[in-house]
Amino acid sequence: MIRRLLFGTGVMALLTSAIAGVGANVASAAPPPVVMSGTMSCHLTGVFYFGTPLTNGGVGQTTMSLRATFTGCVGAGATTGGVTITSGTFTANPVTTATNNCGQILAGSSLPRIYGKIQWAATGGTAANTKLYFDNPYWIDNLGAGRLMLGLPATMKSGSYAQPGSTAIFARQFSNSVDWHLTDLCTTGKAGLQSIYYGTRQDPTVAKGGIVTFKAGV
Repeated sequence: MIRRLLFGTGVMALLTSAIAGVGANVASAAPPPVVMSGTMSCHLTGVFYFGTPLTNGGVGQTTMSLRATFTGCVGAGATTGGVTITSGTFTANPVTTATNNCGQILAGSSLPRIYGKIQWAATGGTAANTKLYFDNPYWIDNLGAGRLMLGLPATMKSGSYAQPGSTAIFARQFSNSVDWHLTDLCTTGKAGLQSIYYGTRQDPTVAKGGIVTFKAGV
């Protein structure tokens, strides 16, 4: 009888512990990421990589990848459901390829589509990542500004700010280095152009040269 009572007590203790554990896991489960909407603008800085350096008259293939950092995000759309975006990072895998001809790429020719994802940093919870692509991106030598300019026509596919009718406008994406310095790397005997950093050039109208505005659900 004593053994049965002790055995029964042990089983009850195990069951109580298991139930308590399940309850703790349910209580500690994080809420799902919030799909952000509204209007938000951020400063944008980044770097555009060419896997094989660009040269004048290049005939080989080069991969392309894009990295960007979003900071200083403001606007009513920065906060949704108690979650507030503070910054973000964009990454695109280097799978897109193009001919490593410096003159062709920097003359405004459309480049292959670039797919990527923005991972948002937020307070008050988690913001859903934004998946998007840049269709026909381009570099062009903006002689008036003395800088190369990056064009990023964006289409959002899913996640935050990707509601029907939404837009993402990437503006003022000028290279940090002057145009002649970058194009000089393409000449014979030089290392070739492998990366273009953009967005940090001081500008009279914004704290940093690059800016992006998301508009969704408004």
